[in-house]
Amino acid sequence: MVKIATVVSFLFLALPMLVREEKSPRVVLDSNKKYELHLALEKTQDSEILLMDSVLKYICLSKIVHKDIVMKQVIWETGWLKGEFLMSRNNLFGFRYKEYLRFSTWKESVDYYESWQAKYYTNPEEDYYQFLVRMRYSNSRYPGHLKSIKYSKTCTDLQ
Repeated sequence: MVKIATVVSFLFLALPMLVREEKSPRVVLDSNKKYELHLALEKTQDSEILLMDSVLKYICLSKIVHKDIVMKQVIWETGWLKGEFLMSRNNLFGFRYKEYLRFSTWKESVDYYESWQAKYYTNPEEDYYQFLVRMRYSNSRYPGHLKSIKYSKTCTDLQ
């Protein structure tokens, strides 16, 4: 009896937090398909990994320097590409001028970053983290946030 109550509680309380309807396929629980929920969550995770790899690959193909740091900026700014506010604007970097910029695609956001970086990062000897602080991209705690992100994929991993 206790086990059934636990399962029912999970279905009504925890499941809505785990499955975001707008980004995952519709989940219909059926006693004959006990792995359906697991497969739906796995499919959502796979699509998020594919998007993350696509972003990294596009950054790798660009002329952006310090690609590893820039990828961590994407992760920080968008909450691992899950933050709806910036993602709905295809703005992977939180760029704004009076209000947050909107891009037609996330690739345009990366292209914008590439041109922004080319314009303002003119001294390759300058520490990139300090450059971001100097440019007021964010505050002095920002480099620490980026360094704390556990993301180890590099451009060579995608080749």
